[in-house]
Order: sequence, then structure tokens, then C-alpha cells
Amino acid sequence: MTKFLFIPTIQAGDWDALYLQGAIVFMLWVLVILAVLLDLWAGIDRAKAIGEKPRSDKFRRTIEKVGDYWRVLAFGLILDLIGSVLPFYSLSYASILASVACILIELKSVVENLKAKKSTAAQLPEIIKEIMRCRDIDRAIELIGKVQNLNNKHNDNTIKGQSNQPVRGQDSPDYEG
Repeated sequence: MTKFLFIPTIQAGDWDALYLQGAIVFMLWVLVILAVLLDLWAGIDRAKAIGEKPRSDKFRRTIEKVGDYWRVLAFGLILDLIGSVLPFYSLSYASILASVACILIELKSVVENLKAKKSTAAQLPEIIKEIMRCRDIDRAIELIGKVQNLNNKHNDNTIKGQSNQPVRGQDSPDYEG
């Protein structure tokens, strides 16, 4: 088995092995960037679903996150360089661990964005439009009651692990769309 040790590889002049090790570390870094971009995409979808406009401060935060992750990955690379002088250190363990940690953080963020996108809050703009289109106050109060019931059902279903059902304004007899 080929051992990927940075310093001994350089001392031996095995540039092919060094390039391979560099390519592995580079690909780990690219995967982290890809995870950040997937989180950005999920965040934009969530914002659209709940009627928010994407904000520049969120985009700036994404750039800052990439910088933060690169610093973590750079420390992983430094640890790999130090570890490469040890006989049992055969892969870029620290770089792999740092990359997996960053990707798991982004995965958690994507899951949170998907949950927020599917929540009843994502349906509020449509519900508000439907309430505003009502012909009389009694119908508006009735719809508000339905929204409260939907929220209660959502909370009950969330506890049980079930998903909530979407509100369909067009099915309402007082809908003027």
C-alpha cells in the first residue's frame, strides 16, 4: 500500500504521490465549498417559500463561512504535515476529519432550511392574501380560525413525526382569485 506522507514523499522526490495527495486534499476542500453552495441554494429556496427576498447580508455570511471553513481546513492540512513524519500516519486524516465536520455543519443547515420551507410559515403569504380577499368579516374570522387549527395540527403532527398538509386558498368558496 502506498503511504501518502507529505514530507517523506518530498524527500524521496516522488512527485506523482505528492500530486495525488495534493489532489485528494484539494478535492476535500472543493467538497466543502460545494456543501456551502448547496446550503446557499437551500437558504434562497426557503426565503422564496416564506415570501422573503434574498438579502445581501446572507450572501456576505456565505462568503465569511467559506473563509472560516478554509481556516479550519488549513489547520487540518498543517496537522497532516506534522503527522506525515509519523510512521503510522498514512492518509490526510486531519484534512478528512475537518472536511467531514464542515460538510456535516452545512448538512444540518440544509435540513433546517428544508424544514422551514415546509412549515406553515411558508404558507402565510397565501393565507394572508386569501383573508384579504374575503367578502365579509365573518369569513375572514373563519379563515383565521382555520389557520389556528392548522397550526395546532402542525404542532401535533410535528410531535408525532408527521408532516403538515398545505392550505389551499383556491378551494375556498369566497376565493376571488
